Amino acid sequence: MTTVNTDLTSMAGGLILEVVGPFFLMMIVLNSALRGSAGKFAPSAISMTVAFCIMSFGPVTDAAINPARTLGPAIGTGDYSQVLPYIIAQFVGAAVAATAYRFIFAQKFGDEMQGNAEEPAF
Repeated sequence: MTTVNTDLTSMAGGLILEVVGPFFLMMIVLNSALRGSAGKFAPSAISMTVAFCIMSFGPVTDAAINPARTLGPAIGTGDYSQVLPYIIAQFVGAAVAATAYRFIFAQKFGDEMQGNAEEPAF
């Protein structure tokens, strides 16, 4: 079951970690896999980011940096008490990362499409 360990942090602190984890993961995915800056090492960069998140704050929040990882144990145990805050935090982290990539990193490295192209950059 995915819950915040309130012996180690507050609920707010746990949710902040659940914003930070998906932010890091989304930034690595966008910058390594989508842009191709990591080349053949993109899968390694992504998996090392997941491992870092699990080792860093797994004991505090169970490191549920993915909504599927949050929903799986909740469905299995039938306890949905903390699912909504977790999922909201994860989507906020991913949305902030996507926005940062779109308006900061993509323009800095020239990844944005030029002209009147109809397709988005990602």
